[in-house]
Amino acid sequence: MRILALLILFSGVVSAGEITLLKGQAYTVPDGKVWIIENTPVSTCRVCTADVYVKGELNNIEAAGVIFSGEFNFSFSSNSNGPIRLFPGTKVTLGDSRGSLVVYEEEL
Repeated sequence: MRILALLILFSGVVSAGEITLLKGQAYTVPDGKVWIIENTPVSTCRVCTADVYVKGELNNIEAAGVIFSGEFNFSFSSNSNGPIRLFPGTKVTLGDSRGSLVVYEEEL
């Protein structure tokens, strides 16, 4: 029984990958994957643009139990944000105030 529990735990760790998104590049969430943003530090800039720009089709992002669609941007207002889920086909770029952002990729 312990071996089975360890195998299940290990398979969950392997399936989630960490990806670092960089400012100045455009990204698209791959088919069959979901990107999760969680506990991202607040930017220290004095005058900030949005942290993340999102462009997608129907049902492309979920935050706080609400599903959003279309083209919009958002900023983090506290360090305890998330989880924010970005679904397949969502296009993501970072704003000027954020040099990088870590997302976790999982199977959909």
